Amino acid sequence: MAQYDHLTLTRVSEPVNRRKQPGPRNQPERKHKPHSKKISEDIEKVVEGFATSSAKDAINPALIMKVVIDGFIADDEWAKIDLMLLTHTDDNAVVLFSSDEQLSALSSRVRAYGGEKPEKQKNQPHASFMNAVSSLQMLSADDRIGPVLRNAGFVASESFKDDTVYLLDVEIWRPSDDLVDVFIHRVITPFEGLGGEELGRYTPPSGVLLRVEGPGQAIRQLLEREEVATVDLPPRPDLSIGGSPDPDITEIGERFAPPESGVRIGVVDTGVNSGHPLLEQVVIGSFGVAGEPSSDENGHGTAVSAIAAYGDIESMLAHGELRPRFQIASARVVNAHGGFSDKELAPEVVEVAIRRLNSEFNCRVVNLSLCDKDRPVKYRGSLWSEVLDDLARELDIVIVVAAGNNDHSSLTDAHEERIVDIYPAYLHDAANRILDPSGALNVLTVGSLAHVNGLSEEDGVEVRPLAAFNEPSPFTTVGPGTYGAIKPDLVDYGGTAVFDGLVGRLRSAKHRPATGVLSLHHEYTERLFSTFSGTSFAAPLIAHKAALLLQKFPEASANTIRCLLAISAEQPAEAMAKLGAIHPRHVGAVLGYGHSDIESALFSEDGRVVLTAQGSLVHDQFAIYEVPMVEEFQETAGTREIRVALAFDPPVRRTRKDYIGVQMQFDLIRGSDVDTVFHAYRELQKDDDGKLEDTPPGLAGRQYCVFSPSINLRKVGTLQCGTFTARQNITKYGDTYFLVVRCVGRWAEPNEEQAYSLAVMLRHSEEMRLYEQLRERLTIRV
Repeated sequence: MAQYDHLTLTRVSEPVNRRKQPGPRNQPERKHKPHSKKISEDIEKVVEGFATSSAKDAINPALIMKVVIDGFIADDEWAKIDLMLLTHTDDNAVVLFSSDEQLSALSSRVRAYGGEKPEKQKNQPHASFMNAVSSLQMLSADDRIGPVLRNAGFVASESFKDDTVYLLDVEIWRPSDDLVDVFIHRVITPFEGLGGEELGRYTPPSGVLLRVEGPGQAIRQLLEREEVATVDLPPRPDLSIGGSPDPDITEIGERFAPPESGVRIGVVDTGVNSGHPLLEQVVIGSFGVAGEPSSDENGHGTAVSAIAAYGDIESMLAHGELRPRFQIASARVVNAHGGFSDKELAPEVVEVAIRRLNSEFNCRVVNLSLCDKDRPVKYRGSLWSEVLDDLARELDIVIVVAAGNNDHSSLTDAHEERIVDIYPAYLHDAANRILDPSGALNVLTVGSLAHVNGLSEEDGVEVRPLAAFNEPSPFTTVGPGTYGAIKPDLVDYGGTAVFDGLVGRLRSAKHRPATGVLSLHHEYTERLFSTFSGTSFAAPLIAHKAALLLQKFPEASANTIRCLLAISAEQPAEAMAKLGAIHPRHVGAVLGYGHSDIESALFSEDGRVVLTAQGSLVHDQFAIYEVPMVEEFQETAGTREIRVALAFDPPVRRTRKDYIGVQMQFDLIRGSDVDTVFHAYRELQKDDDGKLEDTPPGLAGRQYCVFSPSINLRKVGTLQCGTFTARQNITKYGDTYFLVVRCVGRWAEPNEEQAYSLAVMLRHSEEMRLYEQLRERLTIRV
């Protein structure tokens, strides 16, 4: 089949601003006098509680409180009453910092609200603000216990015993840069006085994280400190270990080297053993972070690196040639036991590794197949995910992250032999969520598909498969991601697992080599190859595909690479059949946008054409692109698809109500003209939550191309892809559709441009020379 270069989308004109400003907000109705009295009493309790707290300081008081919100209060409103917003919480509240221990400005506003209404004024003073404030309260010691500690049984400060020493991570509030050292001193000084020790410190722009060790009495005192946000257990990497392949392979024939001037992939993992005969000419550099060596005692990093360099190793062996496509640079960030250092913070060592891979080795694709096995992704972003999102934006690199694996033992303990019958329903269990930091939005998160059913010839009746080819791997975890975004973004082949009735357990590659994907073994003097199961080994396949795209499009942005991988992805028919008739939200939570076909991402064909564009917009602007139609595509019987992918990399801040500082989305309009579309989108208003309406006035419902997944499912992510399908003649809608891209401002700087990339795919089920006709249309247009 003929292959062609992708075509270019035509933007109709320069970006245009919306005309209308945000409308009024709806707040709860309250009686001002009793509500004013209640809030005043809350203030008194907070002030009294602070006066007796450990954070009381005559020079720099640090009053930190929680305010429960019932309605809407803009983040910048708090500064008007001398309060600094520290974070939003999952229970519709905010945590605030005050250097005024009497809360004078807030008290003054409460008194004005509760007093007499001024003449000729419709509402009480500050009514909108005050009606949205439900209550104020101090944070307790137990509030500062993190979720992983709670899951481990530490539900109250009394859970920490004096005769036990604990290794913990402590996050400290960061009201401003000049208070960082002050807060650390206040926290650590009494902690050390009770026998505790600070082991490590990480101070990124958005937070302060300490690694500490100390006895129970020191931990209890730590939990009482107002400056402390949370205390929790350190991350534990989620590593999948391989088993021996069957049959063992000892002869590899001729060895090849990847192009020296080609794309380089960075791997952040357990290290790499570059002396392996199939990696000697592949690994161009390796280093350890946090005092670790660069070698790999675990084997995880060597296997991941090999897949990133070679791609599908088993397929290459079947064709009799092992030829790596890319050079690899490796950064080891864990110790010999597969854990993070006791003295270094995981987000910090990963940031150091990624920055060095990019600056020293020019890696524009970085694979991270390490997750925290104890921390499922929550609605709000974590420090680790925020670091990855910031790096992807700042460095313009493609960061690929494994979604993480579920716990085989917990699954079989919960379901026993029924696990075979309830697959894949159990994938949606609350305990089967993707793992931190894979909820990050500016990265590519990768889940796993089974490449085989996992059975070998000698297996008896007691060994039962769960998944078959192209069905979700039994261990893959599911979304959504941070902010409710579609996650994983993509899936690829990471092996499978079977149920072994003799031991009553799920078994993957470590115990059953037939279930795993093939890669290289780190102890190469014993054997060259091994098999592995896990999302860890699906992720480097996507990193490999991203590198192939950068190889063909060396000037492409990371957004463009993400776009092309999404536009070329399909949710496998086998997986869809296995998942059954479930809500599209649940399908996306397992498969994301699907399995990316690299040839479709690289090239257009006669009957499948991809058009691309890059641009930038500032807050509340929109841009319009022409999507040309041709008669043969519109009127030929069969199924026609128009798929659109949008990728952007907004600034993020986990302390904000909205994690992303800018939101973008797209619409495809048909049966209209450019002037009508321009006018309609200029009239859009923001709703009560400060978000743009989805439907502009002046356009009929039939003029909107309805995509799957819907706009409500995809618009919260930074990689959005949807497909419009038509099975009837659509010539009545004209020969030009209009793709509208909108940039919706949140908290980011309003005049800062947000870069984005677009891809549009047109495909018909019948054979036709669509590419040639579209190219002619575009040539005439130019």
